[in-house]
Amino acid sequence: MRSFLDEYTRDLTSVDVQRLFTRDTPEAYRYFARGVDLDKLASEPWYRRWPTRLRLVFVGFSMRLSPARRALYGFAVLSLVLGLLALFRDVGTVSVFVFRFTCRCRCRAGSPAQSGS
Repeated sequence: MRSFLDEYTRDLTSVDVQRLFTRDTPEAYRYFARGVDLDKLASEPWYRRWPTRLRLVFVGFSMRLSPARRALYGFAVLSLVLGLLALFRDVGTVSVFVFRFTCRCRCRAGSPAQSGS
């Protein structure tokens, strides 16, 4: 596993990672948002502007993919959303279960029948 990781990241430098965020990301955004009318979006209130911008960039990105990649990408996004919903639903369920279990343990430990009184 170590040799695979070394081979996979052999030519990776910190400059490459920095450039990914400082230069490549803004260029990619401009490429996928080039059909978006930014002046029209600027006139919208912020609560409409950001969802609209996100949707336009998402559609601009996905429509530049081939149909097979678009289907795979759509499946991946749907899986992500369903996974996040399941995660947050289970996290809430687990935290409620732990809270109830903790309360029951505290109540039983402090009851007079348990202490021998």
